[in-house]
Amino acid sequence: MPQMTPEQIEELDRHAIKCLTDFSYYAECNLKVQTEDSQLIPFKLNEVQLILEEIWEDIVKSGRMIRLYILKARREGISTWATGKFFHKASCLHHKNAVLVTHEPPATEFLFEMQKRYYNNLPHEFKPKTKRNNAKMIQFDDDYGTGLDSAIRVGTAGVKDFGSGQGIHYLHLSEFAKFPAENQRDLFISLAQPVPREKETAVIIESTAKGLGGEFYHGFYKARFIYEVYQDENGVAKWTVKTNENADPTSEYSAVFIPWFVFRKYRMVPPADFIRTPEEEQTALTYNLTDEQLYWYRWVLANKCNGDKNKRDQEYPPNAKSAFIGSGTPAFDVGRVMYLKEKCTKPIARYDCLLDIGQFVANAAGPFQVWEEPVAGRSYVVSCDVAEGLEHGDFDSVDVFDHTTMTQVAHYHGKMEPFKFAILLNWIGKRYNSGWVVPERNNHGITVVEKLMDLDYPYIYVEVVDDFPNKPRKRFGWQTSKKSRNLILDNLIRVVSEENPGIRCPDTYEELLNFKVQSDGKREADSGTFDDRVMSVAIGFYTMKHLPYAIPTTSLQADKSRGYTKSRRPSSKAWT
Repeated sequence: MPQMTPEQIEELDRHAIKCLTDFSYYAECNLKVQTEDSQLIPFKLNEVQLILEEIWEDIVKSGRMIRLYILKARREGISTWATGKFFHKASCLHHKNAVLVTHEPPATEFLFEMQKRYYNNLPHEFKPKTKRNNAKMIQFDDDYGTGLDSAIRVGTAGVKDFGSGQGIHYLHLSEFAKFPAENQRDLFISLAQPVPREKETAVIIESTAKGLGGEFYHGFYKARFIYEVYQDENGVAKWTVKTNENADPTSEYSAVFIPWFVFRKYRMVPPADFIRTPEEEQTALTYNLTDEQLYWYRWVLANKCNGDKNKRDQEYPPNAKSAFIGSGTPAFDVGRVMYLKEKCTKPIARYDCLLDIGQFVANAAGPFQVWEEPVAGRSYVVSCDVAEGLEHGDFDSVDVFDHTTMTQVAHYHGKMEPFKFAILLNWIGKRYNSGWVVPERNNHGITVVEKLMDLDYPYIYVEVVDDFPNKPRKRFGWQTSKKSRNLILDNLIRVVSEENPGIRCPDTYEELLNFKVQSDGKREADSGTFDDRVMSVAIGFYTMKHLPYAIPTTSLQADKSRGYTKSRRPSSKAWT
């Protein structure tokens, strides 16, 4: 091999330094990616990936940690960018571990094959030795421990504690919104713990949207810094950043939204007779779009989304709000619910309840939220959805309504054993002038009803059930059947559409957003989310219309002072 000149050595040094410090340069010089037609080409960053590089540099220059939630459109190359970025770090630096986690095994295999392709096609001078190179890990080291001592590990989001016990410097969660909903929170917490708060670390959580609610949705909107990518009047992709004043000021996360139209592949030459619709004209004015972009947007609706505009908004969102709203088939008017949620006010007080004595103790984080304290002489209704009391099960939900105004005045949400929950209902009911208590009697609700009867609570919702040829019999508690469930949900949809629906709890509206019409036609919460609050208010609003006003007493007055006992309850007609 001919001896290199000093100039050549200097040029080689400049090249090596630039490869170490400039990922865009390194990727094009050293990494190979596979195209849709199976061609192997240099990894030259596209316009979306270059924007992410700019945002990365802005965060570094601002002195903040690289902690990113990225909401994206389909196939913009963000996963490729993240995996390449972390491969660059792990294969060039000492003692650095990267972990990549996806939502399903095929996606995990795809991302790991990408890593192996990067490694197999590296130039010799940038190809570190490997100690392990198997289906789950590439370890950059040698048998003597004198190599980089770095590694890339992949996994699938099937367990809650993946990653615990190992150091992680670069964490990539791909399609996080599609992780098993019941594992998302625990898995994120497990993986976040080993990531040290050091400059040379990064967390990238990227996904397309999957409905309102969930860990990705909440993480995105709770980020302290918001980067929005847009297209200027010249068709150039640019970004702006602002501070989310509603976020926790200690949050180091940045939210990045990347709309579909900044990706240049999403354009098609329109036919000569192409005419914009009024809706397309408005879209073009809002986002500075061309006919080529509008025609592609029309084409993708017909050919990729089966004419479903909500699905198109989910997969190819023009803005973050559209991405989340476009997911699923909501049972309630999403725009209306979001408007009402934004109008909610904070409770005036929060309490813990000491079950042994029925005392409500002020606690800023207590589970019993109050918007209106009880007023002497007023009648109240206490409706509830009863859970099993299991750690990983549903929640108990209680709503207290002013019977006259049909306004939610208090709310409880938590978990406890059914008999303890009955004691809590007893005290809440007595606090609010011994108003009607409407417990759901399904499953563990029977235990709650029987305990309330043992406590001699005076006003328990009762239905009269035909028992031919015998006399009709009383059945205490609300029975949720297929028929009654549809009745209360239809009524709740009507209530929410009214000018002042009377719901004050923002978490209730959050559950309404996740309440969907499923593929089998049943209306219920999306997988991994809850609808306890939905059912609680639905039961309350429906039964309030049919219940007579309870005889109000002074707050917390013992019901026995009225002379009522377990065997001598107020008579009532059927409310079904």
